[in-house]
Amino acid sequence: MKTCRILILTIVLVSMFTSISMARYLTPDPIGLAGGINPYVYVENDPINSVDPLGLYRSNPFLRGAVPGQVFFDYGMTSMENGNFGMASFYFSGMVGEQILFALTLGQGVAARGASVCEMGVAGEVSSGLAGNSLIGNALQPFKGQPLTMVGRALTKHPEVVGLTKETLRQSLSTDPLINDAATKALSQIVGNGVRTTLTIPRYGSVVQYQLPGGFGARWYGAGERAGEFIGFINP
Repeated sequence: MKTCRILILTIVLVSMFTSISMARYLTPDPIGLAGGINPYVYVENDPINSVDPLGLYRSNPFLRGAVPGQVFFDYGMTSMENGNFGMASFYFSGMVGEQILFALTLGQGVAARGASVCEMGVAGEVSSGLAGNSLIGNALQPFKGQPLTMVGRALTKHPEVVGLTKETLRQSLSTDPLINDAATKALSQIVGNGVRTTLTIPRYGSVVQYQLPGGFGARWYGAGERAGEFIGFINP
């Protein structure tokens, strides 16, 4: 008689045990029904195309695509689950700001004026003032002809801007378009709510800088042949 042995690979997430071979949690999701009606489902029953090594919060894909601020909400929930309440407050503020901008877009009809930005992958969540900001437009240019935009590449250097690390960035944002989208949302939040200054830095010379009070920021070259070119994100 032959004996069939089944290998069950189990990993420990931040809050629960997960079986990769069974494609499900071995313990119920601590966030309860907020993760879906089945508290044992792992990555929406799609372990072939998705992974969730940190046990992060992620809402329904339809909501992420259709509801303004939903991605910020997910980041905020993830930060809360990890005990990072400061970043959670930042992302929830971004959620509210994005929803306000969306309401203004509907009320003022700026969607048409932002069409050129939408064609570059921004879903009309940036207000008319931000859409017309040439600095943001420069940051949305492709990086050396690659799928990543300038700001998307900057996010790979500073993933902490969206509450991730270099190790978890590609696990949570698995494609270049997702990275570009998250980076654009973070940048528009910084420019829309940050303080603009012009300063001189030895490495770059004159730069234009937007920075949230006590938070993250972004820089562009301020003069010379590279004036307006996006440099990258900066930490608090």
